[in-house]
Parts: sequence; C-alpha cells; structure tokens
Amino acid sequence: MGSKPDPVRDEWVQSQYEKLGHVFEMVRKASGFSQQKAADGAGLVRGTVAGLENAVGNPELETILSVAYALDMPIGDLLEEEVLPRLLRDARARRSSL
Repeated sequence: MGSKPDPVRDEWVQSQYEKLGHVFEMVRKASGFSQQKAADGAGLVRGTVAGLENAVGNPELETILSVAYALDMPIGDLLEEEVLPRLLRDARARRSSL
C-alpha cells in the first residue's frame, strides 16, 4: 500500500537528501577522494556516488551506509549540519596521515 502524496513531506525528504549529498561531497573532497575512489571503497559505481551527492533518485540505506563507510564517517553524523566542521577536520587529518 503506497503513501498518499504529501508535498510538505516530499519537500522535507528532498531537503534531507540534498543535505546528505552536500555532507558527502564536502567530506569526500576534504579526504582527497575522487568520486571514483569513494565509489570503489563503497563497492559502487561512480555514477551512484555522483547521484547521491547531487540528491538524484532515492538511494537505498545500504548505499548511504556504504559511502559513509568508504569515507570513514560516523553514521550518526550524516544529517547533523553542526558536525560538518569536525567531519572536514577529521577527513583532512586522515588525508595528511596517508
């Protein structure tokens, strides 16, 4: 049984996908990863990572978790805007230690 159309809910969901994509892109870049390298680490194709970063489609939870794993991101931090500076700092630190 499908859900009824709800424009407010749909707009909120889309905004969360956009926020998630922005966080992934920022952390990926701070880590020095290309989309291809992040995709390889997540076991995905590059287009899936690009779609996630651009809030295209409806990614499965496994896809989101796989990219978070590849970027070494705590799952609880994915939608928390206030932790982005810490995520970026941690990603840069990991990058410089390689």
